[in-house]
Amino acid sequence: MTWFVRLHDEDATDADRAAHAGWLAADPRHGVAWAEVAQLWTALQGAAAPNVVVLPKARAVPPQPARPVQRRRFAMAAAVALMVGSAGWMATHPGLFADERTGTGERRSLTLSDGSRVELATASALSVDFTDRERKVVLHDGEAFFSVAKDARPFRVQAADGVITDIGTAFDVKMAAETVHVSVTEGIVDIASGTGQPVRLMRGQSASYSPTGIGPRQTVDPANVGLWREGRLAFDNAPLPDVLRDLERYRHGRIVVMDKSLSRLTVSGMFDATRTDAALSTIERTLPVRLVRITRYLVLVYPAE
Repeated sequence: MTWFVRLHDEDATDADRAAHAGWLAADPRHGVAWAEVAQLWTALQGAAAPNVVVLPKARAVPPQPARPVQRRRFAMAAAVALMVGSAGWMATHPGLFADERTGTGERRSLTLSDGSRVELATASALSVDFTDRERKVVLHDGEAFFSVAKDARPFRVQAADGVITDIGTAFDVKMAAETVHVSVTEGIVDIASGTGQPVRLMRGQSASYSPTGIGPRQTVDPANVGLWREGRLAFDNAPLPDVLRDLERYRHGRIVVMDKSLSRLTVSGMFDATRTDAALSTIERTLPVRLVRITRYLVLVYPAE
């Protein structure tokens, strides 16, 4: 936060920017922290983050009198932004105390007490609550593939503000920002979300829901559902920010989209989940985007110049 305050001040010098670049290079965690604070400030203020990539040529800058009041005001505003960001981090990282969770790049297979199987994707979290009357799983974050065992009790998956009820099936549930995607490979599921009518999905169908309601049914190839279980990531005209969020779950650090216009770009293709750098390079070659790699742990994505 100290660097962010200093570089936003109108008295910031080329020496400040050079020192900041050295600070970024000193520790990968510095780059991650910088991106999170800069992105938060941009979102709150609607202003561009300070340039941390291209440093202008050094030039003599006459000394300027300090503006303690201005610096203090900005520091106070930045501190408020940081507090809001901390609350936002907690809100966007649910399942802190989940029963099961996976780390970056990790996958895990679980067998529940009823014999059902759950394959938990990378950076995911879930909790299990089985009673005599129902079998309930809460997907807090990430993605999971469910192969449900037969049982007299209903099997339900709660994800965000919706509930997926199994009717003897295998299906995939993926949380992406405010949207939840459900795809069925065997059997039937019912999706209920909000006050609208539930939607029934059969084998080879998918649907998404969000706070605005449940979207239309889509046809999917069951063979392409849950390819992440084999270490592959498949996309079909997926918005670029969604693809980058998926890739980010398989690598340490952050991929930060620096321009909202990039949400209009789409990606189709299949990538190796263990080679995210290669996937990013492919995206850069095939789309009008420019990647700036601050460190191994921080990639900024801009429109191509």
